[in-house]
Amino acid sequence: MPTLLGEILYVSIGAILGASLRYLVFSFLPIPILLVNIIGSTLAGFSYARFSGSLAPNLLLLINIGFLGSLTTFSTFSLNTMNSLVSGDFLKASVYVLISVFACLLCCYIGYKIGISL
Repeated sequence: MPTLLGEILYVSIGAILGASLRYLVFSFLPIPILLVNIIGSTLAGFSYARFSGSLAPNLLLLINIGFLGSLTTFSTFSLNTMNSLVSGDFLKASVYVLISVFACLLCCYIGYKIGISL
């Protein structure tokens, strides 16, 4: 199997798992988009710090690009924000954007710090 095709397979497996988990979170929890973005950002920082250089590159593709890329939902975040704006709820849209961006960046940093400390 050519390298690119193998890499695509790893990303695809991770994407199936991440998207499935996102669907479950969306189906059963309140504020699901914010939750998966915060959790995914934390895991991305952790994974980058802890596993870069120690895991096989294909496993990093599976985790970071496939799983976390499909778990987090920035495009859905954008759509939800736009829907709030279109409906005239500017305060809700603004608060949602601020909390999402700052919480996800903070959690990514926290995950990174945890990852380098282990």
